[in-house]
Parts: sequence; C-alpha cells; structure tokens
Amino acid sequence: MSRKYLPPVHLACGDDEMRPALMYVEILDGIATATNGYMICRLNLSEYSNLDETTLQQLSGMYIHRDAWNLICDAEIITLSDEYDNTLTYVKGGVEANIQIKGDNEVKYPDYQSLINKIANSRFDKKSFIGFDPKWIEISKKIFQSKTIIIRFYEQESMFTIFPGNDSKAFIGIMPMVLKEEDAVIDFSLS
Repeated sequence: MSRKYLPPVHLACGDDEMRPALMYVEILDGIATATNGYMICRLNLSEYSNLDETTLQQLSGMYIHRDAWNLICDAEIITLSDEYDNTLTYVKGGVEANIQIKGDNEVKYPDYQSLINKIANSRFDKKSFIGFDPKWIEISKKIFQSKTIIIRFYEQESMFTIFPGNDSKAFIGIMPMVLKEEDAVIDFSLS
C-alpha cells in the first residue's frame, strides 16, 4: 500500500465552528499537530509524509485548515509559493491549485506543550477501567496506517497515549471520559 503524500491528521481536528482554531493542523519544526480538544495527534512529517525538507522548513509556523488538508492529502506535489504569502500549491492528477494557509498571527492555537511535558514526565500506571469514544481508535488506525498500536496510561494524568507499534515518531493523546466505579461494572449473569 502506498502512503499518501500527507497523513490524514486532519481527522483529529475539531469541527466546532465556535472553536475555529481547533479546525487547523499546526505545522511547527516538522511536526504536525491536530486537536479537537479531547484528543491531540502529533507526528513527525519527515517520517510520515513525502514533503521535502525545504517545504517542511517553509511550512513551520503555518496552519492548514482541516478541509484543505483533506483535499491535499493525496497530492502528487506540494510546495509553498514563492510569489504569494501563505499560499500552498498542490498538484493532483494534472490539476494545479493554490490554497491559502494561515500564519501564527492569524490562528490562536491552544497551548498543548505544557500538557505534553507533564505527561512525558509522568510515570506509567495500570488502570482497571477507562472510558473513551471508540472512533478515536479508528482515527488512530487511519492516521498511523499501522497493524499494531500501543496504548499507554499514566499515573495521575487524565490523558493516555496511542502510538504505532515500535515507532516513537508519532502519538495521539486522548482525554478519557470521567467514570465512577459503579459505571464500570459488568453483569456477568447477562440476564
């Protein structure tokens, strides 16, 4: 299976018009970040895309709307325009088109780094139960295109991480649902 030009990280973006910043994929220092407020996806585009190093450097500090990202995922060529500010050019099937992208002065992206630092320095935990939307696992599978995913839980943190088996160049962090112990009881009698 050939990989797309860009991984489908836009699947982790939000679609809430009241929180427009969450509808963008941030590219910073070669790392693509997308979040909907409940999950965050970060991956190294040097490893997970066909973007060349020059284009990656030019895109640093830029934001691409989820719909535009979806459109350009399977492009044949992606470049940043030399003529126009914040214009990305993509070629697909002989069609060339320009897409406007935004700079960091136009998008107020959430500060996720402090949460990531806290989780990265936290100890691993063994949880007996946890609740989350199962579509997040499906999104992880589509983004990573991996046969194996690993889920890691952390002590005293409200986020757990998913990453492709044996690969530390990408992860998705998920905020689990708050549950009470009585919500996680199985009726083994099934009567």
